[in-house]
Amino acid sequence: MARTLGTLTVVMLVVAVLLWGLTLAGLASLGREDPAGRGLATVFLVAWTIVLWLLLGALLVIGARTRTAPTWAGLAGLLLHPVSGAAAVAAVAMFGDRQPGWLVVVPALVPVLLGALALWQLVPAWQARVPVSTVATVVWTTVALVSVLPVAAPLTRARRAQAARAAVDTG
Repeated sequence: MARTLGTLTVVMLVVAVLLWGLTLAGLASLGREDPAGRGLATVFLVAWTIVLWLLLGALLVIGARTRTAPTWAGLAGLLLHPVSGAAAVAAVAMFGDRQPGWLVVVPALVPVLLGALALWQLVPAWQARVPVSTVATVVWTTVALVSVLPVAAPLTRARRAQAARAAVDTG
Protein backbone atom coordinates (compact mmCIF):
# COMPACT_ATOMS: atom_id res chain seq x y z
CA MET A 1 0.00 0.00 0.00
CA ALA A 2 1.52 3.30 -1.07
CA ARG A 3 1.69 6.08 1.48
CA THR A 4 0.60 9.55 0.52
CA LEU A 5 0.54 12.84 2.33
CA GLY A 6 -3.03 13.32 3.52
CA THR A 7 -4.82 16.65 3.36
CA LEU A 8 -4.64 17.10 7.12
CA THR A 9 -0.90 16.46 7.10
CA VAL A 10 -0.37 19.04 4.35
CA VAL A 11 -2.52 21.59 6.23
CA MET A 12 -0.52 20.92 9.40
CA LEU A 13 2.75 21.41 7.50
CA VAL A 14 1.52 24.71 6.01
CA VAL A 15 0.37 25.99 9.41
CA ALA A 16 3.69 24.92 10.96
CA VAL A 17 5.64 26.80 8.28
CA LEU A 18 3.48 29.90 8.83
CA LEU A 19 3.98 29.76 12.60
CA TRP A 20 7.71 29.27 12.10
CA GLY A 21 7.84 32.31 9.81
CA LEU A 22 5.78 34.43 12.22
CA THR A 23 8.07 33.45 15.08
CA LEU A 24 11.21 34.37 13.17
CA ALA A 25 9.70 37.66 11.97
CA GLY A 26 8.62 38.46 15.51
CA LEU A 27 12.07 37.71 16.87
CA ALA A 28 13.66 39.91 14.21
CA SER A 29 11.53 42.89 15.27
CA LEU A 30 11.52 42.23 19.01
CA GLY A 31 14.07 44.87 19.99
CA ARG A 32 12.12 47.72 18.40
CA GLU A 33 9.36 47.97 21.03
CA ASP A 34 9.25 49.66 24.39
CA PRO A 35 9.52 47.29 27.37
CA ALA A 36 5.75 46.75 27.63
CA GLY A 37 5.43 46.09 23.91
CA ARG A 38 8.42 43.75 24.04
CA GLY A 39 6.79 41.85 26.90
CA LEU A 40 3.51 41.47 25.03
CA ALA A 41 5.31 40.45 21.83
CA THR A 42 7.29 37.87 23.81
CA VAL A 43 4.05 36.37 25.17
CA PHE A 44 2.71 35.97 21.63
CA LEU A 45 6.01 34.52 20.40
CA VAL A 46 6.06 32.00 23.23
CA ALA A 47 2.45 31.00 22.43
CA TRP A 48 3.26 30.59 18.72
CA THR A 49 6.31 28.52 19.62
CA ILE A 50 4.25 26.21 21.84
CA VAL A 51 1.63 25.71 19.12
CA LEU A 52 4.41 25.12 16.57
CA TRP A 53 5.97 22.41 18.76
CA LEU A 54 2.59 20.74 19.27
CA LEU A 55 2.12 20.66 15.49
CA LEU A 56 5.63 19.30 14.98
CA GLY A 57 4.94 16.62 17.58
CA ALA A 58 1.76 15.61 15.78
CA LEU A 59 3.63 15.49 12.46
CA LEU A 60 6.33 13.31 14.02
CA VAL A 61 3.68 10.95 15.38
CA ILE A 62 2.04 10.74 11.96
CA GLY A 63 5.44 10.04 10.40
CA ALA A 64 6.33 7.51 13.09
CA ARG A 65 3.35 5.38 12.10
CA THR A 66 5.44 4.27 9.11
CA ARG A 67 7.76 2.51 11.58
CA THR A 68 10.82 3.18 9.45
CA ALA A 69 12.99 4.46 12.29
CA PRO A 70 14.87 2.20 14.71
CA THR A 71 13.71 1.98 18.32
CA TRP A 72 16.52 4.21 19.59
CA ALA A 73 15.42 7.00 17.22
CA GLY A 74 11.84 6.77 18.46
CA LEU A 75 13.02 6.96 22.06
CA ALA A 76 15.28 9.90 21.20
CA GLY A 77 12.28 11.63 19.66
CA LEU A 78 10.13 10.99 22.73
CA LEU A 79 12.80 12.62 24.89
CA LEU A 80 14.19 15.32 22.63
CA HIS A 81 10.99 16.71 21.08
CA PRO A 82 9.67 18.07 24.41
CA VAL A 83 13.18 19.05 25.55
CA SER A 84 13.75 21.00 22.34
CA GLY A 85 10.32 22.61 22.72
CA ALA A 86 11.21 23.78 26.22
CA ALA A 87 14.55 25.02 24.89
CA ALA A 88 12.81 26.94 22.10
CA VAL A 89 10.34 28.53 24.52
CA ALA A 90 13.23 29.46 26.83
CA ALA A 91 15.22 30.89 23.92
CA VAL A 92 12.26 32.99 22.75
CA ALA A 93 11.64 34.26 26.29
CA MET A 94 15.34 35.02 26.78
CA PHE A 95 15.48 36.75 23.42
CA GLY A 96 12.79 39.10 24.75
CA ASP A 97 15.09 39.87 27.70
CA ARG A 98 17.83 40.94 25.27
CA GLN A 99 19.89 37.80 25.65
CA PRO A 100 22.45 36.96 22.94
CA GLY A 101 21.14 36.97 19.37
CA TRP A 102 22.59 33.56 18.64
CA LEU A 103 19.77 32.04 20.69
CA VAL A 104 17.59 32.44 17.60
CA VAL A 105 19.20 29.25 16.29
CA VAL A 106 16.93 27.15 18.54
CA PRO A 107 13.54 28.33 17.20
CA ALA A 108 15.00 28.78 13.71
CA LEU A 109 16.81 25.47 13.15
CA VAL A 110 15.04 22.83 15.23
CA PRO A 111 11.60 23.19 13.57
CA VAL A 112 13.25 22.77 10.16
CA LEU A 113 14.97 19.58 11.34
CA LEU A 114 11.84 18.13 12.95
CA GLY A 115 9.66 19.05 9.98
CA ALA A 116 12.17 17.54 7.57
CA LEU A 117 12.29 14.35 9.63
CA ALA A 118 8.49 14.10 9.66
CA LEU A 119 8.39 14.64 5.90
CA TRP A 120 11.21 12.15 5.34
CA GLN A 121 9.17 9.54 7.22
CA LEU A 122 6.18 10.20 4.95
CA VAL A 123 7.91 10.29 1.55
CA PRO A 124 9.14 6.85 0.44
CA ALA A 125 11.32 8.31 -2.33
CA TRP A 126 13.34 10.24 0.26
CA GLN A 127 13.69 7.13 2.40
CA ALA A 128 15.12 5.27 -0.57
CA ARG A 129 17.81 7.93 -1.02
CA VAL A 130 18.95 8.52 2.57
CA PRO A 131 19.23 5.70 5.12
CA VAL A 132 17.17 5.93 8.28
CA SER A 133 20.20 5.68 10.56
CA THR A 134 21.82 8.70 8.90
CA VAL A 135 18.69 10.85 9.07
CA ALA A 136 17.89 9.93 12.67
CA THR A 137 21.47 10.40 13.85
CA VAL A 138 21.88 13.81 12.21
CA VAL A 139 18.50 15.14 13.30
CA TRP A 140 18.47 13.96 16.90
CA THR A 141 22.15 14.76 17.57
CA THR A 142 21.71 18.28 16.20
CA VAL A 143 18.48 18.78 18.14
CA ALA A 144 20.20 17.62 21.35
CA LEU A 145 23.17 19.95 20.85
CA VAL A 146 21.08 22.98 19.89
CA SER A 147 18.70 22.41 22.81
CA VAL A 148 21.56 23.06 25.24
CA LEU A 149 22.06 26.64 23.99
CA PRO A 150 19.46 28.32 26.23
CA VAL A 151 21.27 26.85 29.23
CA ALA A 152 24.62 28.18 27.98
CA ALA A 153 23.40 31.78 27.49
CA PRO A 154 22.84 32.68 31.17
CA LEU A 155 26.05 30.89 32.15
CA THR A 156 28.00 32.90 29.58
CA ARG A 157 26.41 36.15 30.75
CA ALA A 158 27.12 35.33 34.41
CA ARG A 159 30.73 34.48 33.60
CA ARG A 160 31.20 37.79 31.77
CA ALA A 161 29.61 39.74 34.63
CA GLN A 162 31.87 38.00 37.13
CA ALA A 163 34.94 38.80 35.01
CA ALA A 164 33.85 42.45 34.77
CA ARG A 165 33.39 42.65 38.55
CA ALA A 166 36.82 41.08 39.07
CA ALA A 167 38.38 43.60 36.68
CA VAL A 168 36.75 46.51 38.56
CA ASP A 169 37.84 45.09 41.93
CA THR A 170 41.47 44.69 40.83
CA GLY A 171 41.59 47.95 38.87
